[in-house]
Amino acid sequence: MALVASRGLYLYIEVLTTALGDEIITNDEASILKVLATSLGVSPFDVGDAMDIARGIDPSPITSPGDYASHQVGDATTYQSALVAALDDEVISEDEWAMLETLRSLLGIQQDQHALI
Repeated sequence: MALVASRGLYLYIEVLTTALGDEIITNDEASILKVLATSLGVSPFDVGDAMDIARGIDPSPITSPGDYASHQVGDATTYQSALVAALDDEVISEDEWAMLETLRSLLGIQQDQHALI
């Protein structure tokens, strides 16, 4: 079944693309991605298809990323969930930080808001 474009899928694919920047998904990155999938409403059945999109194998159903730029209730909570997952081992690696930065940028979370979270 084809993926349906949504804000959650858009955000997930963008963070997933960042995670795949070095072509390796570590266990820590996988933990963050799992939390994000749940928080963003991406079905476990759609994760593999999202991976193919992020790798450039399949086309993305997201045709207008600007449609998903508005801030939503729960964005800070979603970011907080990803941050907690990254801090699970008390260390945020460079790759994890890149994922968080991508998510923070997409959600419009400012540096001072990050510090409060």
